[in-house]
Amino acid sequence: AAFYSGRETQFEKNNVYKKYLIKDNETFINLLKNLNKFFIVTKPAYITEIKVDDSLDCNLIAVQKDHSAYLCERL
Repeated sequence: AAFYSGRETQFEKNNVYKKYLIKDNETFINLLKNLNKFFIVTKPAYITEIKVDDSLDCNLIAVQKDHSAYLCERL
């Protein structure tokens, strides 16, 4: 799956994080469909799952050992 649901929440000071806590791939994909520009860190193999439609262009901006950072924008 393209999303990571194992967010550590024990140190959160309030419940605001719940607005952004993604619990499943469908919610994640729907969120991406409503964003015009965003950064994402993911394994390179998952970037095709994140590019939810042809109007989304994701460019590699940083490479790490297992994950890379991408800047994604609507065309």
